[in-house]
Amino acid sequence: MWMELFAAAALLCVCEIVFGRFEERARIRRVAKLIVFLGVTALLSRFAGRGAALGWVFGALGLSLCLHLWWTRRNGIEFFSPEPWDHYRALRGWS
Repeated sequence: MWMELFAAAALLCVCEIVFGRFEERARIRRVAKLIVFLGVTALLSRFAGRGAALGWVFGALGLSLCLHLWWTRRNGIEFFSPEPWDHYRALRGWS
């Protein structure tokens, strides 16, 4: 179970460091996302096994990347950086 939780926590840490500057949500939502993601990982690891838990962790990463690629291309935003920034903020409902 510890390997799966470490992989999930490490993935979330890297994503928060790299992509956290694009997120303007309340901190409580970020903490809730962390708790839910690690909780689901722990439950899967305990009851379904290591393969299911690691499949959840890396499957969620893959699905997130695919949805991000689709959404940015559809809305005319760059994939790696939210350019144009004003258009990105308007799409997210922050301006």
